[in-house]
Amino acid sequence: MGQGRGKGQGQGMGPGRPERGTVDAVNECVCPDCGARQAPSQGTPCVQLRCRNCGALLRTVEG
Repeated sequence: MGQGRGKGQGQGMGPGRPERGTVDAVNECVCPDCGARQAPSQGTPCVQLRCRNCGALLRTVEG
């Protein structure tokens, strides 16, 4: 084995992928009641936003 000074074994964790359903992984938010679509707000999940048209809580649409 090598005699390097590092403690790890080359399996860095890195920043990883965004979690499913978070704003970073989402292209759009959609209203389940009226079908209106809007872009997510920075740092706020779709499920915490309300539809501009009818006020219902939005859902996440990936893709």
